[in-house]
Amino acid sequence: MAPPETPEPHWFSLQEINPTFTTGLTDNTDEPIYLRLTRPLGHGSTGFVYEGQLETKSAQDNWIPRAFAVKFVEVLKTEDEIRRERLRHEFGIYQILDRACSQSGELSKRIAPRCFGMFEGGNLSVLVLELQGDALWKWEDLNPTEKKEVLEMAEKLHGLGIIHEDLEPRNVVRTIAGGFSILDFTESRMHNCKEKKPSCRSPAKLMRCGELRLLSEALWERIPS
Repeated sequence: MAPPETPEPHWFSLQEINPTFTTGLTDNTDEPIYLRLTRPLGHGSTGFVYEGQLETKSAQDNWIPRAFAVKFVEVLKTEDEIRRERLRHEFGIYQILDRACSQSGELSKRIAPRCFGMFEGGNLSVLVLELQGDALWKWEDLNPTEKKEVLEMAEKLHGLGIIHEDLEPRNVVRTIAGGFSILDFTESRMHNCKEKKPSCRSPAKLMRCGELRLLSEALWERIPS
């Protein structure tokens, strides 16, 4: 069903907050994007995450539906403004990751979902991400090769100057394509990593970077050579 001229209550009309960030959703940044939440995926300290359907007008009276992971904050009271700012901060981290991926030319080797932008309308703020798969339950579910892949992804994140600050199984997704992806950057900050060599070559106790050391200890007692 296409969004009506006056959206019904289950549709939200939104506008991009940073039109210079290429989202790929529409070529016309002045045109509203309509969102409908379809099923819950999870929630955290910042907001709720739903699978959502976005519809954008690509041609006259022709709507194209697409499914995404949608993280949203509804601002109903003063303290919700803090959660909105956390979501805006996370959007900033995704912009850094997206630029780094584009500049490297390795679009197939993303360590985080593709971000399609942040949108706001009324008291609602939403971050729209690529829908990739299901979050992990525990590190023990991974085999040694998969554990090494997760650790190497964290190393790449640090190599881009970002520390995650909440690297738990719930924030790592097993993608439909068979790899892994890191989620939820609300706690993240810029970081000058002290780890000079690939950490997978060293025992965890010799690592100088606290986050990588804690992650490796959670994955193994000692990183295999």
